Amino acid sequence: MAVYLWNLIISESLYPSLQCLEVALRNAVDREMTVLLKNSYWFEDAYLLENFDQERVVKAKTDLRTKGKTVVPQQVISELTFGFWVSLFTTPYEMKLVRPIIKRVFPNAPKHLRSPDEVSRRLQRARDLRNRVFHHEPIWHWPDLKDRHAEIVDTLEWINETKSRTLKIVDNFDRVYATGWKDIVDELDFLVAEREIGDLFARPLGIK
Repeated sequence: MAVYLWNLIISESLYPSLQCLEVALRNAVDREMTVLLKNSYWFEDAYLLENFDQERVVKAKTDLRTKGKTVVPQQVISELTFGFWVSLFTTPYEMKLVRPIIKRVFPNAPKHLRSPDEVSRRLQRARDLRNRVFHHEPIWHWPDLKDRHAEIVDTLEWINETKSRTLKIVDNFDRVYATGWKDIVDELDFLVAEREIGDLFARPLGIK
């Protein structure tokens, strides 16, 4: 129970940084692709997108119609998954998409780190963590959670410094992570002692 609750709290504390990165990335890519192709419907370019990403666009449009929403660029951009945006920075897109826009999407990235490989690596790691968090999977035992969070915040700053500073107002991951789960264990011990959890535990938790 302590592990479950600790995982819940840690996941909750990661939501602001993951959400800010996803929104900032999709908005920046959409802006630059619209400028590059001079077309706000750039995501309909059959030459640009690989088949599996074209299918993601089709699904996004279908989902919008199912919800009774108008299929316009702004709605489609919001409906597309984080996986779609991360996919745009993989190898198939390096020459026709990544290199033309990478500098403008990540204007604050150090020059020696602003490479397709590094950007793709960071986004893939953020996506992996995002999927674990949003699908309620265990992450509490990952030894590099603190580093992953710092990398997400760092990548967000590469995109938009203002959004990064704004995130700091609500981002409490570092505090939560540093606090640890001792308070949770103590509270559960108390509830067991008071028999408020019934027979769920045979004895107080001994997690250190």
